[in-house]
Amino acid sequence: SKNETPGLGNKVAEPDFISRFSAKNIAGLNQVQAITGATISSRAVINSVAKKAKDLEELLKNEK
Repeated sequence: SKNETPGLGNKVAEPDFISRFSAKNIAGLNQVQAITGATISSRAVINSVAKKAKDLEELLKNEK
């Protein structure tokens, strides 16, 4: 099934999920564990964070 359990997607904004990004570099973001039952929302957040991190990395490279 490609559906999430209703309400579980909201957990991506909770400290438990957010803390999973702590001390991760861009390569380590693919190791962030999705929330069970909210894989779609979790992956969307993980992918968004990875994209923004790559964008920031490029900006910082261009500043040097």
